[in-house]
Amino acid sequence: MKNKFLKDILIFSTVAMAFFFFINSSMSKSFHTRANTEVHIECSNLEFNKKQLEKDLPQLKGISNCIISPEVGIISIEYNSENLTPSSIKQILNKWEIDSQNEEDWQFEVIASSDF
Repeated sequence: MKNKFLKDILIFSTVAMAFFFFINSSMSKSFHTRANTEVHIECSNLEFNKKQLEKDLPQLKGISNCIISPEVGIISIEYNSENLTPSSIKQILNKWEIDSQNEEDWQFEVIASSDF
């Protein structure tokens, strides 16, 4: 009787721990590794400071991709919305004297993706 009870408790605890690790690893992979928001910022005089922006913008925490198009005057930034604020992007644009539109006029897009 004792052995069956201990065996059942051991099986139950093993299954519970495996389930906990599965849920924990699934949550960390799906929510923290991919960008989920993209912002498009219209700017002027990008051609003069493109190299500086290419160095500074990706160093902000949360940015996964940054495309600077001086031909059309748009900066496209993919980022994780939990880790980045628009004011930090604005500080870098001001640092390099980039004339950009107001933060209220920025075009935000939510990127929907699934790993299933």
